[in-house]
Amino acid sequence: MAVLATLCIVLGAGAGLSAMAQTDSTQTQGQAPQRWLVETKDGNTIQGVYLGQSEGNIRLLTQSTG
Repeated sequence: MAVLATLCIVLGAGAGLSAMAQTDSTQTQGQAPQRWLVETKDGNTIQGVYLGQSEGNIRLLTQSTG
């Protein structure tokens, strides 16, 4: 089952990236965001910052440190 998330892409993937990078205005300043490895529907794996639930085509794989 896919987990749908809004994320700010930190490291981009190759061509064909179908995930939409969005910002979250509710993100508290000074609060460290959670970093996740994510897989887009076309199979690209990227590292991103998880900001919250939203509509999209992204599957969260593992949480990373740092």
